[in-house]
Amino acid sequence: MSTDDNNSRLPSSLSTKRGRRDNDAFDAEWRELVGASWSDDPSLFDGVMLRRVLAYMIDVAILSIVSWFIVIVLGVLSLGLVLLFVAGVFLAIAVTYHTFFIARNAATPGMSFLDLRVTTTEGGSPDLGQAFVTTVLFYLSVFVTVWIVLIIPLLNDKRRTLHDFIAGTLVVRRRAFESIKEA
Repeated sequence: MSTDDNNSRLPSSLSTKRGRRDNDAFDAEWRELVGASWSDDPSLFDGVMLRRVLAYMIDVAILSIVSWFIVIVLGVLSLGLVLLFVAGVFLAIAVTYHTFFIARNAATPGMSFLDLRVTTTEGGSPDLGQAFVTTVLFYLSVFVTVWIVLIIPLLNDKRRTLHDFIAGTLVVRRRAFESIKEA
């Protein structure tokens, strides 16, 4: 390796005394050199698995109240005809709820309450299409595997589920994400 700083691939601050600001610059240069990503920080995924399950339970509680209200109103307005399609109405409401909140806020209300955020693998917010794909794949994977899908996050460091891999998303701790993005 060359000793000339201009030709060296090592971070420029490698051999100097560094303060806090210099350490941050060094860390950024080092991550770039070794190909490390912003998403390699383990603080992003601390407790994410349990928080995801609890967030979903909060969202189900919210969805239950909203869905029953809508079904009752639609049932009265349609003179009971909508009651023939209750399962479809519930599913449509659930998909709309998750897609809307993930696309708009990068988190459902349950996720926000538990300090979670959905992000793309590049660190951006998911768009409407990604939010829809994530939501549909989530419900399909849960329906097909009956919660066995929760084994997949236990097999990877970033706690990604099958629908996260396919949709190109990550679920991370919001505060940790914001502090990494500010740095």
